[in-house]
Amino acid sequence: MKQKITALFILLCALSASVGSLSAQDKDFHIYLCFGQSNMEGAARLTPADKEGISDRFRVMATLDCPDLGREMGQWYTAVPPLVRCNTGLTPADNFGRTMVSRLPEHIKVGVVMVAIGGCKIEMFDKDNYQPQVAVAPDWQAPMIESYGGNPYARLVELAKLAQKDGVIKGILMHQGESNTGEREWPEKVKKVYNNLLTDLGLNAADVPLLAGEVVGADQGGLCASMNRIIDQLPQTIPTAHVISSKGCTDASDNLHFDTAGYMELGKRYAATMLDLLGVKHDIWPSAWRNPVIQTHYTPDPAPVVFGDTFYLYTGQDEPGYGFFTMNNWRVYSSQDMVNWTDHGIPLYLEDFKWAKDRAWASQCIERDGKYYWYICATTQDGRGMAVGVAVGNSPTGPFKDAIGKPLVEGSWDNIDPSVFIDDDGQAYLYWGNPTVNCIRLNRDMISYSGEIIQMEQTVESFGGVKSRDRSLTANNKDTYVEGPWFYKRGGKYYLLYAAGGIPEHISYSMSDSPVGPWKYMGQVMPLQPTNSFTNHCGVIDYKGHSYFAYHTGLLPGGEGFGRATSLEEFTYNADGTLPTILMTRKGVAPVGTLNPYRRVEAETIAWSGGVSTEENSKTGVYVSNIHHGDSILVREVNFGAASPAKFTVAVASALQGGTLEVYADGTTGTPIATVAVPRTGGWEAWQTITVPVTGQVTGVHDLYFKFRGHFDRNGDKLFNFDYWQFAK
Repeated sequence: MKQKITALFILLCALSASVGSLSAQDKDFHIYLCFGQSNMEGAARLTPADKEGISDRFRVMATLDCPDLGREMGQWYTAVPPLVRCNTGLTPADNFGRTMVSRLPEHIKVGVVMVAIGGCKIEMFDKDNYQPQVAVAPDWQAPMIESYGGNPYARLVELAKLAQKDGVIKGILMHQGESNTGEREWPEKVKKVYNNLLTDLGLNAADVPLLAGEVVGADQGGLCASMNRIIDQLPQTIPTAHVISSKGCTDASDNLHFDTAGYMELGKRYAATMLDLLGVKHDIWPSAWRNPVIQTHYTPDPAPVVFGDTFYLYTGQDEPGYGFFTMNNWRVYSSQDMVNWTDHGIPLYLEDFKWAKDRAWASQCIERDGKYYWYICATTQDGRGMAVGVAVGNSPTGPFKDAIGKPLVEGSWDNIDPSVFIDDDGQAYLYWGNPTVNCIRLNRDMISYSGEIIQMEQTVESFGGVKSRDRSLTANNKDTYVEGPWFYKRGGKYYLLYAAGGIPEHISYSMSDSPVGPWKYMGQVMPLQPTNSFTNHCGVIDYKGHSYFAYHTGLLPGGEGFGRATSLEEFTYNADGTLPTILMTRKGVAPVGTLNPYRRVEAETIAWSGGVSTEENSKTGVYVSNIHHGDSILVREVNFGAASPAKFTVAVASALQGGTLEVYADGTTGTPIATVAVPRTGGWEAWQTITVPVTGQVTGVHDLYFKFRGHFDRNGDKLFNFDYWQFAK
């Protein structure tokens, strides 16, 4: 009996300890696992300044004993570097954690658990295949491996389980790849490690994303820069993976490791991505970000199209802060290199349709017989709801006018989001609708149609589920069509993409052998993402041998569900013609051309901007406005050729103090290559052309930064307007 009582007592104690450990878990303690090779170890030598001013909300769990640091394995400490082993350097995780706690609410703590081995291949973290790597480890690497008990993966899992008693694992940070350069199977190897971590720690991929950093890039002379092409493909293998760009992150003299500034920038980028994934608004705009592609206005509902050699984006314009979709006009942007976007202003207003009243929602433009037909939707004056209209112009950028003076498709609250397509046989089709999918056959004139409106049947087989109004009729729905159809043809197959699932929306698609069905539901293209927008609207187009997916997010400063902006992702079709899973990135797409600085370049041709916006009038056209001290514009891939320019010319106007325009190549530090003193010209439209000498030699391809300064280095005052620029030899 005594033995039974003793056993029961021991069992109760164990249960009590278990309950105690569970109750001690702090949901506001966010933990991140960090692993990789030398750049995650940190190769930048520590200075006393690196150890100062670190919040006690940023913690590190010691992954081995460090007596000289007063650290014991498995215990938490304020994250004063070194964070990996007893004598390692500064890592991306240092500034990751510091940035996270500076932007998260004060009651949230951040902890990191770090295991990294300099020079190791990804196989070192494969729990089933690490032994061969240990066996061939060089003499300098062997002590690192031994410090983790000879099994780095096991040590990471061991301490991660310990950390889970104290907090919640929110993400996994990885920086690895240099030792696997050129190995196309690397993403699959990473996937195995990631899946093992999820399984061994009882985690869900949807709750614990993988953030993977690029290696030192080609722009810094990185010796392993070619690996970035493989790293960038990781999200195609792991849908919950997010790649952290290394572009512009400075490196050490060995061209393999980042320097202190590079690690700090890379860590900030990890943090910015993680804050986005957590849905936390922040003010971090890393220099590598290129999405959303337009920053001067809110540009929802992108409709991409290629006319000739130019890629165009037709968008709406949100006026945020109204608590609803306040949209009064449509905008146009174009690019020939996919990174610099020229603002063509507002070629079409609600007022151009005398029958329209409100809600300039989604639209799409198409060319036929030398004319451009822009299909829009808006509410009608007669109160019958939304109607589809059509405008016509002689160029992609207008001017446009109402083609028929009345709606093409009469008012109904279902009539939104037109998508237009011309088939190989010349027959044109128009699709639209929420919550129904509707279609008409347009006549050759593109402004009338024949036959009845076709309403697509919505079933589980065709669109993943029945209409949203009829959801109670079946329990077998996989998905549901909502709105925003995007229709196109490729390889003899017809594709219909659409916003799906309800609120919030993801993007799904169906395919058919005919423009009017029957349709086969194919699944999600862009699953729910941390876009800060409860709607999404997509478009797909090919340009210069690349495939692009356009969508919108609420990630501009001040953006939200009613303040959305266009973003772009490049993707590759699966071998069978189906669409891959496409995830949002801040990196955006790569350039497919360069910009000629020796011709007039409109100031509103922008790759990235901070603080400025654009305006237009009938005399000047579109120009950059609202320029203040500290604002900037980036123009990418500017090709100066073999000879350096001698002169730089701008057209500017100022009614007040004027200011200074500084031009830098590849960054805003150092000496500007041109400096323009902008005087008071006598008015905001009193344009003055100013030419200044170019200092130094500038040849080849560079990114240009235009930095704006006031005479008194104070914020708040509008400085000047900016119309165009041009270099000359």
